[in-house]
Amino acid sequence: MQFTFNGIRKKYITVLSHLQRPVLPSISYTTTERVEAGERVTGMKMDSIILDVPVVIYHRDKTMQELKLELSSWLYSEDEQKLVFSDTPSQFYLARFLSVELEEYEHFSKGIIQFLCPTPYQYAGEIVVPITEQQRDIHVVGQVPVFWTLHARIDTRTSQFEIRNQHGEKLILQHQFLENDVIEIDAGKRAIYLNRDARMSLLSFESRWFPLRPGVNILSVSAPSTITYQNIYF
Repeated sequence: MQFTFNGIRKKYITVLSHLQRPVLPSISYTTTERVEAGERVTGMKMDSIILDVPVVIYHRDKTMQELKLELSSWLYSEDEQKLVFSDTPSQFYLARFLSVELEEYEHFSKGIIQFLCPTPYQYAGEIVVPITEQQRDIHVVGQVPVFWTLHARIDTRTSQFEIRNQHGEKLILQHQFLENDVIEIDAGKRAIYLNRDARMSLLSFESRWFPLRPGVNILSVSAPSTITYQNIYF
């Protein structure tokens, strides 16, 4: 097995078979004391995870110092980068390099490369779903509710654009829209754009932001649109 980090795979690095990835990240609970006994759970969050990646590094054509310089340039980053293991090529972690410990031998090194995953999920590639009719089923096969982006082009003059789901949650934009106006919504950032200009004032007070939930989501829109999202797994 091998891995890709920061868009780069080093062919001379092999991941050993005892790589372990958690079934679930650990969970931290916020509690308050009960008067009668015990505690009451008032909140929870999933903790970040640390991945210990056991590796063998073969370097017959490099000195150890050359190897260290190359590894440091590759692994260091000031923000999260995609970490992809070759046994699950369609999924990735968002990770930062944490540390490396190597036992050095003449032509190879063996040890652990540690990565910190601040968000403890595995992400899949983006899925783009066109909604050309008024209603469309969207099947989220991941395990975590996900936010989405929308791109819509107004096909006729109207004073309102709406997207809603089967639970009655909806976003309503009110404006004198013209034909070919372009609406963009980023539910994760809670941002709305009209013809590329930020226009949060279009959002009506009746609106409620909502994610796509695991399973079937039935969405209806008032103009032809495309929805983009990612499946996310533990």
